[in-house]
Amino acid sequence: MEDSLIFKFNLKILSKIEFLKLVYCNIFMRMYYRIWQIELGAGFKFYGLTIFRRYPGSSIKIGSNARFRSAPKSNLIGVNRSCIISTNCNKNAQIIIGDNCGFTSTVIGAFESIKIGNNLKSGANT
Repeated sequence: MEDSLIFKFNLKILSKIEFLKLVYCNIFMRMYYRIWQIELGAGFKFYGLTIFRRYPGSSIKIGSNARFRSAPKSNLIGVNRSCIISTNCNKNAQIIIGDNCGFTSTVIGAFESIKIGNNLKSGANT
């Protein structure tokens, strides 16, 4: 009986810690995407650190309600790296991602243009 109570108590503490990690990660990511001049729609969530790299003059636009899962425990399949969204070596390169998209450990790199529509879910480690 006591072990069960201790387990439930520890589970509550862990869930609060996970919640705080999510909140602070999202606050950090908001500052991070502003530095990199990434256009993000409303309602986005980051689980772990998503890496953005925007070549000067290029653009990255992400629609509303996007989800980026980079934390090891954020997906049951498993995550082997952070999400990376990058424009490369071309000032006219662009990445446009629609609304309600989800990415788990996904790498997207554009030398010219990548356009992703709404409601796309990218599987883990793609």
